[in-house]
Amino acid sequence: MLDLQTNPWCTMWIRPRETIREIVAVNPKFRFFVLSGIYGFPTCLQLAQNFCLGVNYSFFAILIASLVLSTVVGVIGMSISSALLYWTGKWIGGKASFLQVRCAVSWANITNLATIVLWLLLLGYFREFIFYEGFLESPFTQTESLFLSGFFLLQFILSVWSFLLLLHAVGEVQGFSAWKALLNVVIAFLVVVAVVWIVGMVFRQV
Repeated sequence: MLDLQTNPWCTMWIRPRETIREIVAVNPKFRFFVLSGIYGFPTCLQLAQNFCLGVNYSFFAILIASLVLSTVVGVIGMSISSALLYWTGKWIGGKASFLQVRCAVSWANITNLATIVLWLLLLGYFREFIFYEGFLESPFTQTESLFLSGFFLLQFILSVWSFLLLLHAVGEVQGFSAWKALLNVVIAFLVVVAVVWIVGMVFRQV
């Protein structure tokens, strides 16, 4: 157990710089796999909804598969995004190691704890229908529409909160202000866009 002076599960939400500074100083790998699972579970559920997996798989099969794959999906997703931020951050004077950037990215995703709760409420309300094709175009009742509107609003708020945590956490380990951390994120995003565009152009030529 780390000798931390604060509880990062609580302080990360409101004091990201101080929290990341303390975690990195002791062990930047702290709870990475737990946080990967927390990130990966709602990601798997979102993918299952996007691909309408309810047409071919049962409700419980999707839930179990999401739980089983959550940590793997989280490790892959956060490692790739961390590598991009680490690599592009070097271009603008970032001083963090890869593990330090990964620590910042993983703890910035702590808001997925609340996202999981929202998903569980959504699953409890709509059950397997959420994974069917055309779910969002269904003729909802007024109560169902209000429920979905509240879900999307809270999900948006959590996404913004997570992004702000990311800027401060990455800024702390890289030695950046939040604004320069934003530049780091934007450059990494543009690299991804460029790669996708190049790959698309190659495939169109084949």
